[in-house]
Amino acid sequence: MSILKKVDIFATYETVEELQAYIDQFSGSEKVIANMVMGLTWNTCAHLVNQTAEPVKAHKHLIRWGLDKGYKVEVYGEGELDYSGLDFEEAVEAVEACDVGNISLLNPEDGERLAWFAYTFDWDQNPDEIISDWGINEITEQWEKAYFGGES
Repeated sequence: MSILKKVDIFATYETVEELQAYIDQFSGSEKVIANMVMGLTWNTCAHLVNQTAEPVKAHKHLIRWGLDKGYKVEVYGEGELDYSGLDFEEAVEAVEACDVGNISLLNPEDGERLAWFAYTFDWDQNPDEIISDWGINEITEQWEKAYFGGES
């Protein structure tokens, strides 16, 4: 189900570049007004979507990010190895089965642990889960920037 409904009497451009090309056909004050309306509409849409969008849980972002980068994922829940592999859903399930644990990113070829992250679930906090600690190296810094900086 779509949050924003289209206005059927207007064309739908599939990229910002296509829309900008249409606006560039205007000149003078018409072009200025068209650009202003586009910017106001963009900001309004961003506001509406951001109000209703649910933030990505840190553990899910970390697992997806790690798998997309080619790492193998290991999940230790409360000190026990609960999962080792390349499946997103199974890794998430293992993390969500325990209140505390660690997520490790490994070299898929030799199993070398390249990065680790501790997680905590506390159902009375907001958000209800956090990546609470991690080792500091190039990989963890890349994930931190991707998650907190909005990059992937």
